[in-house]
Amino acid sequence: MTTHMNGAAPVNGGAASFHIPGQDLHFTPPVFEGPAGTAGVLEGPAEVGEVGIAIPGLLLADVSWSTQQFLPTMTEGLRDLAKGLRQHSAASANAYLGISTFADTATTLLPLTRIADPSVSIPDLMPRGNGTNFHAALTEALTRFRADLPLLGATADGQKRQLFRPTIYLFTDGEHNTGGDWLAPLNELRTRSWKPNIMVFGWGAADREVIRRIATEGMAFFAEDGQTPDKIIDQILKVILRSMISATTSAQAQAANPGTPATTPAIDPQTDPATQGLVRIDNSPVGHSID
Repeated sequence: MTTHMNGAAPVNGGAASFHIPGQDLHFTPPVFEGPAGTAGVLEGPAEVGEVGIAIPGLLLADVSWSTQQFLPTMTEGLRDLAKGLRQHSAASANAYLGISTFADTATTLLPLTRIADPSVSIPDLMPRGNGTNFHAALTEALTRFRADLPLLGATADGQKRQLFRPTIYLFTDGEHNTGGDWLAPLNELRTRSWKPNIMVFGWGAADREVIRRIATEGMAFFAEDGQTPDKIIDQILKVILRSMISATTSAQAQAANPGTPATTPAIDPQTDPATQGLVRIDNSPVGHSID
């Protein structure tokens, strides 16, 4: 298994933040962006695999009872996301997404799977549990990556597949209120050789400072009060879809040109039709933005 980590430039380079008056959702720039006004390096020089590439991702969904009004929309949104990936050949062929849920405990509903495959069934997200346990969520991510990344790195007949840095997409509306210290599994995730990007989406009673601490720099998202569940989930899934397409397109370009770092242009919510209505914030304390 060949795992590609960051090159000399950071995955996300602390771009300047922006605010558009009257909009409802604040978010950080999707996955691969360098310093403001530049393109960022996706990965270091590639070793060309024999049977393509894999861009892994894991959705960590809070399914505690307070999220129950969001879950039907999230389930349908994930099915629409899979359909959206099919419209992009690189993402369709190379994006692998797992689905894990957490409340007071965590479990996996779908291992890392090429979800654009029409034969893949997206599971229903159902509410359960008696609390919100970030320790269980992050521990489940560790378990999932340990089990699934080696499987993606090689085919059934033993050929190599290029494996790029994974991303965790965690969303929650609450505070950690049960279970162990979530810093322990978070620190382990950050020190593993495959060190994932962690994008965190919060709303409602979620603690913005905790979301900021869990997220990789520049990948903390928060929805302002007063939004409907449909709108919150729609905006979250737009960012995830753009992230997955950006990552797979850039990785494919790098794989086709060994030794040349792959770059991708910055996604600007003021000009990108897929993300209009969103504004960017960095990992400064929430509330700091540039008008």
